[in-house]
Amino acid sequence: MQTQSRFERTLSRVKRLQPVQLASVGLALLALGCNGTSGATGATATEDAADAATVTADIAGTDAAAVDAAPGLDVPVADVAIAPDVPATPDVPATPDAPDVAETPDVPATPDVPAAADVPAQPACKSDADCNDGKLCTTDTCTNGACTFAAVTCAKNAECVEGSGCACSSGFVGDAFSACEMNPACPAATGCMCPRGYLAIAVDAATVCAADTPVWGIRPDAPGSLYKDNGDGTVTDVQIGLTWQQGDSYMAKSWSAANGYCQDLDLGGQSDWRLPTVAELNSIRDLTAAKPSVPAAFAATNPSEYWTAVPQIGQPDHSWALALDYGGFCQDNKMLFGYRARCIRGALPQAEQPAAQPAQRFSATTGTVSDAMTKLTWQRVAPTTIATLSDAAAYCAGLTLEGGGWKLPTLTQLESIVDHQRAQPAMDAVFANEPSNWFWSATPRADALTGGPGNGPTIAWGINFASGGSGYTGVTGNISIRCVR
Repeated sequence: MQTQSRFERTLSRVKRLQPVQLASVGLALLALGCNGTSGATGATATEDAADAATVTADIAGTDAAAVDAAPGLDVPVADVAIAPDVPATPDVPATPDAPDVAETPDVPATPDVPAAADVPAQPACKSDADCNDGKLCTTDTCTNGACTFAAVTCAKNAECVEGSGCACSSGFVGDAFSACEMNPACPAATGCMCPRGYLAIAVDAATVCAADTPVWGIRPDAPGSLYKDNGDGTVTDVQIGLTWQQGDSYMAKSWSAANGYCQDLDLGGQSDWRLPTVAELNSIRDLTAAKPSVPAAFAATNPSEYWTAVPQIGQPDHSWALALDYGGFCQDNKMLFGYRARCIRGALPQAEQPAAQPAQRFSATTGTVSDAMTKLTWQRVAPTTIATLSDAAAYCAGLTLEGGGWKLPTLTQLESIVDHQRAQPAMDAVFANEPSNWFWSATPRADALTGGPGNGPTIAWGINFASGGSGYTGVTGNISIRCVR
């Protein structure tokens, strides 16, 4: 496959919203190939095993040969004397009849026992330890997480954990329904002082909590107006206050070398530079531009891959990277591959974090999930069907769940529910029965906005919720759907 056509593979034939078992469908979604090659993704066809013919060996029976009896010898037999008659046994007199046994006297009936007094019913539980499957003991009954299924707000520095209610975030202790305070026993160097959704990054012997979820909300596909060129080789994001290196490392580096490059960078009179998180690097992407897919303030950007500081969950030797040719995320080995570095400095102040990231981000009903951070509402349970892009859009438009008003999400919206601290699936557990599949977005690839007059896009983006990476494929492919409003 040629380097310039990374990601592009053919999906299985079009199936219009018919239930399909993904294990039997050979998908060929073009996942982002971080090292310049297209990554194949999809169900693997199962080879038919050859029937083994079992041959039973015939066992030959052996006829026994007839054996002639030996001729018998005449043996003289001696005469036997006849025994004398034995006299008959005399008659024995009959046993006399036994005397009659007296009948047992009647036993008086047992007196009636008065009925036991009613015993009050025992409660189903007295504490959470009496409940199974991580349920809570609420009013003597085992229930699901109170904050997920009821109007309960978790405290500052706490989060809603499905099945166990509110819990203090990592590095915090206290009452998750009233107040969680910093745990003094938790060393900052381990990163446990950062609330969920933030990544601890070492900067000048200190640790900053950098946002790894889009706490600033949904960014526009073309965010060019949000950046100010400072004229000193730096660019400031006027919405969230972070400052970027306008250029980059120029040379491709291993992940550790890219980290060292940022730590050693002295630019714009500042030296506290670091590698960005996935969410931060994602914020400078322009999905309406291609090669490079960045705003004009970063015009010198090379259309290649750039490292982030975020490791891939379950694979600590891999880290996430953003390909700024079109703008998709992938992951690769930190030592085997060399990518560029674009450094960032600053972090959201602790005082702004509660406003940026609500204590209880997700709240759920049976069919929907509301996101307090992005103000979006999601279809909670994805349909089991797979579809082409146009059929996926039609499905969402026709969805009547809780009043309708649904649509297919954009790539930026779909990325907002990716959690790179989870995998299989890479999203919050509040989304019920989430399959680790590829899901459609409504965002076309920048160079494939139309396939001719009136034909619409030919290539569109999707996200693989097994890991959280993004990629693109032809719009006639068949992948999964989750709607938003």
